[in-house]
Amino acid sequence: MLPRYFKRFFFKTILCILGLASGLILPALSYAQTDSYWEEMQLYGGQITAISVDLQDNSILYAGSWTGDGLFKSTDSGITWTAIPEFRTRIIFDISIDPNNPSNIWVANNQLVAFSHDYGATWDDPSALGA
Repeated sequence: MLPRYFKRFFFKTILCILGLASGLILPALSYAQTDSYWEEMQLYGGQITAISVDLQDNSILYAGSWTGDGLFKSTDSGITWTAIPEFRTRIIFDISIDPNNPSNIWVANNQLVAFSHDYGATWDDPSALGA
């Protein structure tokens, strides 16, 4: 039997691989917690192009897609995801979280590099993002 912390790491790695390969965002801990099969999360998005994990709280993840809803956030290790509306229909190229202050997030998209200083609650220029 694998230690629980190893299962969390393993399934987060699988999430990244599956997200990049198929464009689907799947619950990272579904199998480890319930011994059930993986499920599609029914989020609207294209291919997953970027994934970033908060180094101080690894239950917080961000995923960016090629169009669709653009940017997604999870606060429960990838079990559930929420679309961040300011990025709808944007192409996300990269997501960077400040390792010393994870409330600072940069998202490179096809319009600009957006910046948030409050964990993604607000962004530097929502009007430029089409909000």
